[in-house]
Amino acid sequence: MTTDFEIEKFRSIPPRRATKILSQIHCELKFLRINRKTLLFKFKYGSIPMIINLLNRDLDWIRDISKSDVKAILYPEHFRNKLN
Repeated sequence: MTTDFEIEKFRSIPPRRATKILSQIHCELKFLRINRKTLLFKFKYGSIPMIINLLNRDLDWIRDISKSDVKAILYPEHFRNKLN
């Protein structure tokens, strides 16, 4: 899903010195653990933010973001039909 919206505060993955290096190339790496089935990984490169669930293909977390961010886009497109 492409979105910069965060359900909750994501935590940065790399140590501080690596964060500085990543920021020089306009890159962020963050994560958010919601429950046992949802570990969201957020990466942003330039102006393109992406969030994926690393643990499964559950789409429940996407509904929360979609309600709050009307510009969020879900990829691949066939997953959009599963949300309706």
